[in-house]
Amino acid sequence: MGIHRVRITPELQKEEKEAVDNRKLQVVMSLNKLGIKADEAPVIAVLGSGGGLRAHFACLGVLSEMKKHGLLDVITYLAGVSGSTWALSSFYTNSGNMEHIEADLEHRFDPENWSIWDSLQKTIEAASLENYSLTDFWAYIVVSRQTREFQDSLLSSIKKHVEKGTLPYPIFAAIDNDLHPVWKDHKTRSKQKLGVGGSNGLKGIHYNARMCH
Repeated sequence: MGIHRVRITPELQKEEKEAVDNRKLQVVMSLNKLGIKADEAPVIAVLGSGGGLRAHFACLGVLSEMKKHGLLDVITYLAGVSGSTWALSSFYTNSGNMEHIEADLEHRFDPENWSIWDSLQKTIEAASLENYSLTDFWAYIVVSRQTREFQDSLLSSIKKHVEKGTLPYPIFAAIDNDLHPVWKDHKTRSKQKLGVGGSNGLKGIHYNARMCH
C-alpha cells in the first residue's frame, strides 16, 4: 500500500526554480541560433493531450519535428496527460534522443524482441476477471510492447537531465482516485486565499503528489 503525500504551496519548490533557471540559459542560446534575439528567456510550454497509444505516437511525432527544427531547445516546460505522458516517458528515458526512439519503436514487434505467446498468456489470465474487456486484449498485445521502456523506470532516473537544464522541465498530470477530503479542503482554502478570478487567479497554486512504496 502506498503512502500519499501532497505538497500544497503558493510558490514553486526550490529544486524546480533552479532547474528552470538552468534551462533558461539553454533557451536563450537556442533562440539566438534561430535568429531570435533575446536577453531573457520566455517561459514556453508544450502541452500534450490524452488519447492512449494514439496520443503517445502523436506526441512523439510532434517532439521529433520540433527537434529537427531546433524548436525543442527553446521549450521550458513539457507537460502531458494520459497517453502523452507515455511519450514523455519515452522522451526522458532516452535522454531526448528522438532518432533512437524512432529506431527502437520500429523493431519492438520483431520476433527476437517480443513473444506473442507470453502476451497471449497474460491476456488469457486477464479474461478470468469480471471487468475484462477488449481494452485488456489491446493493452497486453500492443500497448505493453510500445511502452515497455518505462514499465520499470522511475521519475528519479530523469533527474540529472532536468536539473542541468539539458531537457525541458517535465510535468506529468495524474489523478489520485483516493483523494482524501482533507486535501480537497486545503485546495478550497488555497483558492479562496489567492482569490479565484482575481489578479492572482490560480497560477500561484502548485501541487506536488508523490506515492512512496
